[in-house]
Amino acid sequence: MTTSTNIVCGICDAQHITKCANHWCPECDEGLCYDCEKHHSISKASRKHEHRKCVGLLDLDEVVKTLKTSVLIDNLEKSLQEIATNINKIITDRTENLKNIKAERQGFHNQIKQVRDKINTHLDKIEQQIISDLLSEERKIKSEIESLIDKLSEKIINIQDLRNNIDATKKTCNGPSNISSY
Repeated sequence: MTTSTNIVCGICDAQHITKCANHWCPECDEGLCYDCEKHHSISKASRKHEHRKCVGLLDLDEVVKTLKTSVLIDNLEKSLQEIATNINKIITDRTENLKNIKAERQGFHNQIKQVRDKINTHLDKIEQQIISDLLSEERKIKSEIESLIDKLSEKIINIQDLRNNIDATKKTCNGPSNISSY
């Protein structure tokens, strides 16, 4: 910034008139002379703008010199350090959150795997029991069928013996005519 005598009215300057500003409008970011400030404060577009007097403005070089030793700068630096510290804490906290989320997911995954293993073990036992029951029933049915086959085979042998006896009886008789007369 420059001294108040060096600030020119922005509206007058746009009209190629050089007048010193005695007010400042921060919304418009320009200086205003007394006449322009009067119109500026009445105009519908700018009547709610804040107007400050350009009194006591320091030279920019003066501001820079005092800025180096200013308590305001010390406070600003401390505030920035606190903000940086807080941001680092947030980053650390969120990083820890990510680790915890991953650990929880892995824990759930392991629990699911354990339950699945238990289910598989239970299903294996059921399968073995069913297979055992099937084998037992197969042996029982096989035994019954083999017993039936043995009995039927004996019947076949008995039938064959009876047929042989009939054939032998036929041969020992005096011929076929004697048997047919019965």
